[in-house]
Amino acid sequence: MEKFPDEKAHALSVAPNGRFGTPEEIANAIIFVLSKDASFMTGADLMVDGALHSRYA
Repeated sequence: MEKFPDEKAHALSVAPNGRFGTPEEIANAIIFVLSKDASFMTGADLMVDGALHSRYA
């Protein structure tokens, strides 16, 4: 994104959290889904997008 500052500014302006997610935040969601804590989850969508989907719902 550093090569495209205008696109980066736009992406941040529409992001409800006002920032990009970190690789660790994405990894934590994956780790959860693969863990025994998620053993009762079936057929669920797990949105890990900083609430970006809520802007278009």
